[in-house]
Amino acid sequence: MNAGRMAVLEARPGAADVRAGGLSVLERQIWTLARAGFSRVEVSGVEPSWERRLRLPLEVEIAWTPRPADAGAARVSGDFLIRPAFLAEFLRRADAANLADADGLKAVSLSGARQTVRAKAGDLFSLGQKTEPRRIRAWLRGCAVKPQDGFMARHFDRHLSWAVSSLLMETSVTPNMMSLASLAVGLAGALLFLSPERAVELAGAFLVLFHSMIDGCDGELARVRFQESRLGAKLDFWGDNAVHAALFCCLGVELSRMSGAWKPLALALAAILGALGSAAIFFHRKMASRLEPAAGAPESRPGLADFLAGRDFIYLLPPIVFFGWNYLFLQAAAVGAPIFFAAMLCA
Repeated sequence: MNAGRMAVLEARPGAADVRAGGLSVLERQIWTLARAGFSRVEVSGVEPSWERRLRLPLEVEIAWTPRPADAGAARVSGDFLIRPAFLAEFLRRADAANLADADGLKAVSLSGARQTVRAKAGDLFSLGQKTEPRRIRAWLRGCAVKPQDGFMARHFDRHLSWAVSSLLMETSVTPNMMSLASLAVGLAGALLFLSPERAVELAGAFLVLFHSMIDGCDGELARVRFQESRLGAKLDFWGDNAVHAALFCCLGVELSRMSGAWKPLALALAAILGALGSAAIFFHRKMASRLEPAAGAPESRPGLADFLAGRDFIYLLPPIVFFGWNYLFLQAAAVGAPIFFAAMLCA
């Protein structure tokens, strides 16, 4: 933990003017230091009047000074952007080392350091001679990806969600607003499965798929703009599961109405209970620890629970509806969701 540690940020000229990803370069650097666990940051090279125009972390004491005096503080170069999780990991495991990029240029210098730790590709971003927002946005895209992303999310969904997020970065749209918008799209798609018309159901399938694709926007906005919150994490997680439950419910109701039998309702209930039960276990075991990560906590790597919680099956929904396999899908969900639940209990 770095609580109580002080950092000296040698700000780059004009860093408070250049914006990318919803924050200025200076704001992003200060937020990064806050997430790494520093409780005090001295900023040199920037006029104190800028403080009123910046969105800064409340938990960090900011001091504006033309010439920092604390020689024992970590000195951070304003010529770099650093991934917060990597900076926290570096400070935790290499207390007597300097952090440098591939060319040996120092991004962080610690007092008394004798070693140099080289950053991996993507962990550091050198601003270069000219600060270009376009280059910063390209680097930020890598920061928006989660280690827990499934195959389809990483290789397909993220392309669409990042395109949408990029348009929203400099707007007043919040991550929670995007969570609610995604939830509305998913619920609208699920409700269309109450129709007996296959074309309407197919439109519903594509809406549910679209919900899954843009569902990453809230997390991307939150991570890139440092707007993560407990409420946002809960809204995102349970919104996804509400859409899945609504999909199973509407499928069961419509299939029961068409057949005049109760069995589809029983299948839907089994799918809903299994899905929500496993979601509750996943939330308490995995998500609860991410809602308010401790300062300097590393990013968790994907495990069995993350793999099982993936939403890649949503891509199968349009062809399932197109070929009229709704009942088979509901049967599979009614069997798979309880098995999923049992696997979560054992994971």
